[in-house]
Amino acid sequence: MKKIALLIVCMIVTMMSKSQDYSFSKNGEEYEFSEVVNSSFSKSTLFSNAKAWVMDAFNNYKAVVQMESETDGKIVVKGNYEFLPKLTYDNYKKFTYERTYFTITIDCKDNKYRYRINDIIIKSINYYSGSLYSDDREFESEITHESHLYEKESAIKRKASIEQDISNAQQTLKGKKLEKAIEGYKKNLAEAEAKIEYENDIYYAEYEFFDSICKSIKKRMMINDDF
Repeated sequence: MKKIALLIVCMIVTMMSKSQDYSFSKNGEEYEFSEVVNSSFSKSTLFSNAKAWVMDAFNNYKAVVQMESETDGKIVVKGNYEFLPKLTYDNYKKFTYERTYFTITIDCKDNKYRYRINDIIIKSINYYSGSLYSDDREFESEITHESHLYEKESAIKRKASIEQDISNAQQTLKGKKLEKAIEGYKKNLAEAEAKIEYENDIYYAEYEFFDSICKSIKKRMMINDDF
């Protein structure tokens, strides 16, 4: 598995009500988190705060900064983050996780600033150990935030179907045949339940990750170090 190239270290996952909307905001067809925030600070103070946030949030400032202009009061960074699941759910030493790419732009003016997180690309990564191939390999595919809900619903239906199969087997089979059938069904049931947990957890984690970035930017931009 690849190392995390650019690691957000300031993320704090907050406890939120599951009744709230966890869907990503959009600008047209593209995912985007943005806000214009009023401030009593000068452009230079806000820009200093923006730079300090980047330094605190990423483990390699030079690697992530794409554009930096104190004159324009603007800084642009690119990063990525990996979401690792709690569970795996197959027999082929396949480990499924996710890598998300994004751009963060902070524009500063006197008495206000705007942050914007866009260019959000979500990729599902299937990592295989050397059990199927001669070496470790990764296969990735681009997905949407909403796809986790579709996958979760599909796994819920599959779980219900397996539970019905177990019930049918208990009514029609006996002895060793029943034991063998139940053993197979329970394996499939465990895989479906792990899939449900994975898709559920990562759907919420995606939103909470970007929400935590927004909150950490706003918190850092409130500091006045201008003596």
